[in-house]
Amino acid sequence: MKSVKSLVLCMFSIIMIVSFSLPAFAASDDITGHYFESDMRALINKGILKGTAPNKYEPDKSVTRAEYAAFVVRTLELDKYNKADLSIAELNESNFKDVKLGDWYSDVVQIAAKAGIVGGYPDGTFKPNAAITREEMAVMTDRALSTKGIIAEGKPLTFIDTNQINKQYRGAIERLVALKIFGGLDGNKFGPKVKTTRGQTAAVLNRMLNKIEQSTTEPETPTTPVGDYQVANLSSDGTPTIIKGYDSFDTAKSNATGNQVVLKGNTIVWMKSGIAVINNTVASIYSSESLKSDISYAVLGTELEYFDGGENWVKVAIAGMTGYAKKDEIKLIPSILEKGRSYYEVTANGTLRHSIYNPLKDTYASYEYGVAPSFLNSGSKYYSWDGHTFYNVQGTKVGVAYQYFNLLPISTETTYTAEDLNRYVVANGPAGSPLATLGTEFKKAESKYGINAMYLFALAIHESNWGTSEIAKKTNNLFGIKVYDTAPDSGEKYSSFAESIDHAGKFLSERYVNPSGVQYRGAMPGNKAAGMNLRYASDPYWGQKTAGHMFRIDQYLGGNERNKYALGVTTAPGVNVRTDATTGAQNKVYSYPNTGAGIIIKDTVTNAEGTWFKILSDQSDFRNAQEVYVYRNGSYGNNVIQAPIAQ
Repeated sequence: MKSVKSLVLCMFSIIMIVSFSLPAFAASDDITGHYFESDMRALINKGILKGTAPNKYEPDKSVTRAEYAAFVVRTLELDKYNKADLSIAELNESNFKDVKLGDWYSDVVQIAAKAGIVGGYPDGTFKPNAAITREEMAVMTDRALSTKGIIAEGKPLTFIDTNQINKQYRGAIERLVALKIFGGLDGNKFGPKVKTTRGQTAAVLNRMLNKIEQSTTEPETPTTPVGDYQVANLSSDGTPTIIKGYDSFDTAKSNATGNQVVLKGNTIVWMKSGIAVINNTVASIYSSESLKSDISYAVLGTELEYFDGGENWVKVAIAGMTGYAKKDEIKLIPSILEKGRSYYEVTANGTLRHSIYNPLKDTYASYEYGVAPSFLNSGSKYYSWDGHTFYNVQGTKVGVAYQYFNLLPISTETTYTAEDLNRYVVANGPAGSPLATLGTEFKKAESKYGINAMYLFALAIHESNWGTSEIAKKTNNLFGIKVYDTAPDSGEKYSSFAESIDHAGKFLSERYVNPSGVQYRGAMPGNKAAGMNLRYASDPYWGQKTAGHMFRIDQYLGGNERNKYALGVTTAPGVNVRTDATTGAQNKVYSYPNTGAGIIIKDTVTNAEGTWFKILSDQSDFRNAQEVYVYRNGSYGNNVIQAPIAQ
């Protein structure tokens, strides 16, 4: 269903003032016979260079600084990897005062700046519309190559105008000349201040791309493997030493010993231990090795627990859910090459902070989840794949504790008023946040649809960056409803924020909260094992982040909501809910489809069959609360436990 909205809020559009994407070999166009025709067609084929009109590429037109930044981002596919960033705030801030959010080039300039490829001027500007000079293009190209680990030894410059080159740029130009990516102009000049054209730009980018492809295809050590799959040892820097080649994956896997890996070409296709990471914009998670029935999905850059792999599949776990992913959508990182891991820690004020690691970018993004469990110590790191089972750095289990708001069914009523919610935004949100005047609308939706207003409020904060995201501004969509990773311009459009809030209440109550809803997996925020997170978002920590907002709202407004109810959690899939405390065939009303579903416990009943929990039914809400029963334990097994809540 809907995907990580913190990602799509950015709406990466690397479109460079162009409206047409043309076939690679037009019958007649303005680059036919041009000096740079072959370079331009090579980039057109790769989708890097696009036309400005049908059959029109303007090879002699000058290129702006913003346009070249976009060319480089496309060439390196940095737009794809930047979407793995989980920080909304970071992606809604401009690096330069003359690059405004909403400008066609704002995203690409920001991506290039974050990658260290472009810089600005001392006055804080970028000058996006200024024509780029050859020396400026050289510096950006050199930095782009360095992101791929290509740094050549410089070659002394012999141009007759070398002394006119900015001294800060000479090192970059020396390296590019040595790599034969840059050359001189007529008369042995470099022309540092000469404006570059689209044709010249294509030549530089094509040479850069060829150099990158060459560096990734050349083996680092000479080998003569036999077969498509090679068993290899890895050094700490990733250099492989081939042991032996095999014709089949299974044979190679069975012959790998210790910490050896199996390679296919330069790609690791099996390892004994390590982590996996999603290497596609969105990857489906399937229920079996057949990869036919998907159960959820996750976004690029998501760190996964690794178990095993076959020729076409990888068995992984993600935020409490175990499943299978397609091999070509996963990157394997053996233990010897791990640079970091996601972790939890106790903050100075006693809250639980979750730092999420992105293995593709080697970066962290953090948020506060809730109250730190009492068994965690300040100053130490702890690891958890599901958000409630914690291990220390030695791998020893130290305890289990759920966060109250992550497990709480949202078909409840908050005691906080519209004025309370508005007050929270004024004190904690950004200046000018439209949410500061919408408390009444959230309470209306609560009363109308039986959906907790504080939850809706927290979700709007998370999805729309306090109502200030570009999607919220353009479409009044505060909840990212029907916005997809693969189609960032999709999504519901509303006439007002009030309409968006009303529709969100209806949308969630019908599809996610009631057991008859098509996306029902438990009526709480949850994770990838159970709850709304399973199908609402590709971000595996969407439910936890939303719960974190609820925790902070409650904490600021007096702490009246946390622990209001006793909560339970299902410990097996398919737990039946019954009208009375018996296992008769006619009294079943619905089932919890997943392990890990949160429930509100009202009482405990013991009879000849065992122990039962009286609970609030997910078929009802606080407006028409119905009490039903789930089997706790006894001769039929242990189906539900009272959840240990972090205190």
